[in-house]
Amino acid sequence: MGNKVTRKSLNTDNLTLAVILKLYILQHLQSLQLTPATLYYTFFSPKNAEILKDFKIDTLLHDVENSVKRALNIEHKVIDTPQQEKNRLSTFADEFIADKKQLGTSEKTIVKYKQAIEYLELYFGSAIDLGEINYKAVNTFKSFLFKLPQRWKNKRDINKSNLKKMVEKNSPVLERYERLNINTVLEILKRCKAVFEYFLMNEYINKNYFTNLDVTRYKKRGKREFKHDEFKSLLRYCNDKELQEEYNFFLFLLMSGLRRGEALSIPIKNIEIEKYTIEIMGTKTDAAHRIGVIHKDCEPIIREQMKNKSESDYLFFNREAIEIRDKPLHRDKSDEEKQVILEQRIGIRLNKHIKAVIGAESKKEIDIHSLRKNYAQCLYMVNELKDTELKTLIGHSTSKDVTDTHYLRGKRDSAVLKRKIDLADFGEFFLSECAEKS
Repeated sequence: MGNKVTRKSLNTDNLTLAVILKLYILQHLQSLQLTPATLYYTFFSPKNAEILKDFKIDTLLHDVENSVKRALNIEHKVIDTPQQEKNRLSTFADEFIADKKQLGTSEKTIVKYKQAIEYLELYFGSAIDLGEINYKAVNTFKSFLFKLPQRWKNKRDINKSNLKKMVEKNSPVLERYERLNINTVLEILKRCKAVFEYFLMNEYINKNYFTNLDVTRYKKRGKREFKHDEFKSLLRYCNDKELQEEYNFFLFLLMSGLRRGEALSIPIKNIEIEKYTIEIMGTKTDAAHRIGVIHKDCEPIIREQMKNKSESDYLFFNREAIEIRDKPLHRDKSDEEKQVILEQRIGIRLNKHIKAVIGAESKKEIDIHSLRKNYAQCLYMVNELKDTELKTLIGHSTSKDVTDTHYLRGKRDSAVLKRKIDLADFGEFFLSECAEKS
């Protein structure tokens, strides 16, 4: 019966008999080699009626105790439960989000799940019955995603109500814009798979078709690091355009190795400049929440960004953060949701600057995250740094190192790390005026 879940019940007030009947029925169905989905989710359906008409309860219960046999004098029959409401996508999607919140999932991750659900509802509609979403539907949904333009919500000639029709009819309007990149689509499909896995575990569907979705030919494009001349060109571009904060931010990422979101969520109160440490409130992994050590060449940039700011202000792009916080449109959103909006807005802007400098083709190989590779490579050249120290500074897990996690328990000496990290040489990335500052 497709991907729908059908429930039937035994009309009896004898619990013992009901359990025995259920077990015998399952045993009988199993002997008929029905599929596991049919076996466990559908006891009786129209297609099974013929199979079960010769089902002899008296024979099966031959060895059951007398008390159960006496219960056979009661009229027992199989009846339909009252017809259930439609298993609407929107209803169970809301339940999924509520469950994630209850489990303590970070708001940033929840926002990503909500975005994936938005794409599901954009294509299937919020009122669709989950049972109607089969493998063919999931496969066409995948194709739909690859045809969507980037940042389609910001396009004046595209709106949510007609986007699906535009994609299906190959509207020439869509040709004006770049499509969603492979990494974005694969991320959406991964989130959708998790949502439908929840539906499966709660028996709202019989099968999660996202699990077997073929995406092998869509390989994630690995990003490379910045070349020295590319990064210098980016700094010159920021100078020429008088983008001082962007200039400082790129240098900060290079010498801190922070993820974009981590760098954008640092309040001044988390910085102890005299101790050369920053509390980094990362959420990507358990190791992402850590104490970062400030490199000697990064200190002047941090001091400049801290000027005239209060303890609660952000180190970077504080004006935009305040604007998002106070905007009536975002008034009902949580602080974490607002932070995600800030990250996306700043990320789009910074990636535009990178693209303007290195060109569209090279931009496919580089993004903001590439600076973490540069940071890691510069630190790797410091022979004094141990592997566990390197992972700590980058924010990667050391869970496979039993000595570190079980015995040392992640203990680090920030003074020792400071001495070692200052040995890293970022000089080849600097413009002459930047070198003078440091």
